[in-house]
Amino acid sequence: MIGEVSAPGSIFGGVYSEHVVEVRYKPNPVLLDRRGLRVGELAKSMGYEHWQVVGDQVVKAARSDNKEWAFVGYRNAAITCQDLGSGEEFGQRATTFCRTLYGLPDFGARTVVTRLGVRSRFLKEYQGTFDSLRDLFVEKCVRFTERFRAAIEASVEDVGAPVVGKDKHGTFNMSSGPMKQEQAKGFLVREHDLWPVSLYVDIDYWEAPKNEIDVGQLARMVSIFAEQGWRKYNNMLAVLEGK
Repeated sequence: MIGEVSAPGSIFGGVYSEHVVEVRYKPNPVLLDRRGLRVGELAKSMGYEHWQVVGDQVVKAARSDNKEWAFVGYRNAAITCQDLGSGEEFGQRATTFCRTLYGLPDFGARTVVTRLGVRSRFLKEYQGTFDSLRDLFVEKCVRFTERFRAAIEASVEDVGAPVVGKDKHGTFNMSSGPMKQEQAKGFLVREHDLWPVSLYVDIDYWEAPKNEIDVGQLARMVSIFAEQGWRKYNNMLAVLEGK
């Protein structure tokens, strides 16, 4: 399924996306007990049709269309969603997962969260050649100086822009650039129906509180990170389209 499609006349087309929230917490061995019961509760609360116990550490549940899945282990839990329509939708699903996690009888009202990561990856169809997207990305985002071009003594065949940033919401790692179809197969959990040329944008917000956090605090952080990641993706599109 292809997500939003850009307006007529745009240099971009459809989009695939993948969004992940991972919560790492102080190991809780009690979660290893009665795993079958816990995964049933997870599936019911999230509206999943399928669930399973994986080994002796993890319970996993998923939607029947495999567009969303989640797991809970004794030291971390995560949810993955594909092809959502907005940052608000991602935030809603992610906060539902957080409340489900904290609602498990063995989890507790507060837990020591060692790390929270909220990552969004986008693959946006480009309606042109790889070389033209590379040149556009250089012009709009990187802008190599003539001295730099002279220093490398070579043509620029590919380019990307990794950034580590910190804003009022948290710290994030972000990378973006042009991507060919073969590269894209390893970028998302998807190998079919990929475009010959795409723009990739990868934003990973994270925080390492290492103290007790209740479900309200966690849900607020997750929602903000989810929406800010989407915002930065849209900002990148606007830069490249000259808006």
